[in-house]
Amino acid sequence: MFGGEAALEANRAFAKPRQRIIAGSPPLRERELARSLSLTSSLAAALVERAVPDRQASLAAQMANSAFGQAFVAWLSDSSSSLGDLLALAFDDVHSL
Repeated sequence: MFGGEAALEANRAFAKPRQRIIAGSPPLRERELARSLSLTSSLAAALVERAVPDRQASLAAQMANSAFGQAFVAWLSDSSSSLGDLLALAFDDVHSL
C-alpha cells in the first residue's frame, strides 16, 4: 500500500463523480492539471535531493505521474481491484517498456 492509498480507497465513492465534474469543467481541468504538474515537480525535486540527476529525476517523476493516472482511471472503472494493485500493474507495464 502506498502512502495515500488508504485515503483514496476510503473516498472511492466520491472519486468517480468528482472526475465527471472535473471533466465537464475547463477551469477545474486546468486546476487539476496544475496540481498534477506541481506534484510531478515536487517528486522530481525529492529525487534530486536523493542524488538522482535532474534529467532522470524529471523523467522518473513524469513516468510516475502517468502510471498513477493510468491506474487511477482503471480503478474508477474496476471496483474489484485496489488502487495499489492497479498501481503495481501500471509500474510493471512501465518497467516492461
